[in-house]
Amino acid sequence: MRSLNCLAVLTLCSLLAGVPAHAQSTMPKPLSVAETIQQWLKRGAPEEAMKVVDKQLKIYPNDPNLKFQRAVILEQLNQPEQAQELYVTLTQDHPELSEPQNNLGVLLAKKNLLSEARERFELALRANPNNRMAQENLADVWLRMADAQYRKLKAAEPGNVRLQRKVESLQAPIQALKDLP
Repeated sequence: MRSLNCLAVLTLCSLLAGVPAHAQSTMPKPLSVAETIQQWLKRGAPEEAMKVVDKQLKIYPNDPNLKFQRAVILEQLNQPEQAQELYVTLTQDHPELSEPQNNLGVLLAKKNLLSEARERFELALRANPNNRMAQENLADVWLRMADAQYRKLKAAEPGNVRLQRKVESLQAPIQALKDLP
């Protein structure tokens, strides 16, 4: 009953103001914080997105989503070390979140810290077994680790044709990984 009274008051106020009640529903809604951040990022303005995130973090300093957004923006601003620190903090404070684990794994893989990256992707998948990006990233790291191991073995046994074939068979997939953005 109370919400009906509120609706009646809102309709009456809009009529008195000269705005038809149905016009209120067709007016564009203001963007959410997440939408605003995404729009700035799509426009190639991570600095502006960071301003929005930092403003919101002053209001909600413990919000993991805002912290995650901040880390993503730090990566876009070419500040991977700061992003990594924030991802580490997020993974410690919120181990149930898959995305920070995955993104931390990506940063570690870029540094060729493959074992550590593998661990992070596995943690991401424990938190969310359906995280397709973490699954793909884990497969990519396994591929790179297999290549590295076969190369070590080949160096120890240069005449081993079987190892040579394995190293060669991995070159196309390894190159495909390098060609990705």
